[in-house]
Amino acid sequence: MKTKLVRTKKSLKPTQIMTPPWATREMMALIGTKKFSDEDTYLFEPSCGDGSMLQTCCEEIHKVLLEKYRGNKEQALADLCFKFYAIDLCSEMVVKTRTKMYEFLKSLLSDCNKDVFSSYILARIIHEKIEHKDFFEFMKGKQNCGNK
Repeated sequence: MKTKLVRTKKSLKPTQIMTPPWATREMMALIGTKKFSDEDTYLFEPSCGDGSMLQTCCEEIHKVLLEKYRGNKEQALADLCFKFYAIDLCSEMVVKTRTKMYEFLKSLLSDCNKDVFSSYILARIIHEKIEHKDFFEFMKGKQNCGNK
């Protein structure tokens, strides 16, 4: 997703352009989804928008993890929950992304042995993994951590 400024009569207004799922799958194929089976490889989405791109990426990563864990759905889901981190400047989009990812991960959980506690854990993970932050401020903080 990209955000661009659109001129209105009074000022510049940010708009969002969402990346369609087919384009996301093509990008993931170019990156090579097999890389995500490595425990040190993560997905960072700096402008998550409504979560469509993030969900599509996670769908592709989940396929790779199912292969890695020889069909063990619980292990693949557990690993997937720690494979992504997303931020967005727009708090309304963060809410949409959290909701979309919760529903997606919950659908994967339905294939596993689930209970109310498991759903709660998913909700907590998503809350921590998808945040309302400015990408450039986020990156400044990351650069400062190495300079201490």
